[in-house]
Amino acid sequence: MGEIGYDRKEYLYELSYCDILCIERGYYARYHQSWEQARLIAYCVHYCMGAPKGQTAKTVTEWLPFRWEKDKEPSAPISQQTAEDLRRQMMEWNANIENEKSDK
Repeated sequence: MGEIGYDRKEYLYELSYCDILCIERGYYARYHQSWEQARLIAYCVHYCMGAPKGQTAKTVTEWLPFRWEKDKEPSAPISQQTAEDLRRQMMEWNANIENEKSDK
């Protein structure tokens, strides 16, 4: 699968959800600076080439916010029972995946 170095079968069937999230975070970290540069260029072009009349210049982050810049609201802590339920569900999913692998 391109940049991450996994073949398609390994990516689809052998990686866990957690692995995919880590790959996604690494991808964002790798290209973070490029996204910032592209946003700054677009901002300069927009306001230097003539913004619509009456439109005041916003800051770059207000004009085009990225997903990682949004203020995260603190989430309520989960109960011990909910954590146990989620852990049990994850174990069931992993067991199902292992069973599907062994059946092939």
